[in-house]
Amino acid sequence: MKVLYVVGTNLSMNTSANISHNAYVQGLLENGCEVDILMSSSSWGQKDESLPVFVEAKYYVYNSISIIDRLKKSFKNVFDKKVSIQNVIKTDKKFTSEKLISNSDFKDSVRESIKKSYEFIFNTAHLYSLDRTWLKNALHFKENSTYDLIISNSSPASSHKLVLDLFSKKRITKTRWIQIWEDPWFFDIYAGHRQEVKLEEHRLLQAAEEIFYVSILTMNYQKQNFLDCAHKMKHIPLPYLKLNENKLKKNTDEVRFGYFGDYYSITRRLQPFYDAIVESGATAYIN
Repeated sequence: MKVLYVVGTNLSMNTSANISHNAYVQGLLENGCEVDILMSSSSWGQKDESLPVFVEAKYYVYNSISIIDRLKKSFKNVFDKKVSIQNVIKTDKKFTSEKLISNSDFKDSVRESIKKSYEFIFNTAHLYSLDRTWLKNALHFKENSTYDLIISNSSPASSHKLVLDLFSKKRITKTRWIQIWEDPWFFDIYAGHRQEVKLEEHRLLQAAEEIFYVSILTMNYQKQNFLDCAHKMKHIPLPYLKLNENKLKKNTDEVRFGYFGDYYSITRRLQPFYDAIVESGATAYIN
């Protein structure tokens, strides 16, 4: 079976999502599939050499970072940078508390103005604002022969969007298409519950032949909210990635823990994990 696996990340980056993404590819290859991988270029960080590179698969990598994206990052850093009151006090001890408060209010208003300008200029409200460059460049992909199966894997949801665009542009032949959603889109905590997100998610779900969720609770909730797609929704557990032990440091006397994922406090509370590690004296890695 010839399979096209589409993912809007770079599989060499060590994230919790990419660990499962690589495991799906590994499973396909172990079951005798011929696999082409369509993914994005690296947009941040360094490659993790412990993650597998499947020599049996063909990789098609398209740029995901434009010049404008680099400008956006630089521009964003301007209003993301915070100056603490402690630093101000160290700089000039003559400041009174009233002046410090006034200075802080002024900086907040400046940051807010810059943020609004940034959002207006770069259209951050765009549904695929982080993936527009990749979606544009990856449309140059064209199949060499018809695939028996196409699998798009999110996050990000742009993975599914790309497949739909490739069908529309006749870059790939319409065939059996499976979507794997590790998280929902509209009901995810990051989505902001914007109605246009729900409409776009619905459009993507309608186009798939089968839809898989890694959580039974998520699947059942999605069935209730996308009734016309409920019959296509199924559950699949997160796969386990078997790493090359030759690339790993062996130490049977030490138990090591790791956290690989987002740091944002709105969705992750890492403090209990950190406190437990410190108290136990165990070794842990937060990446």
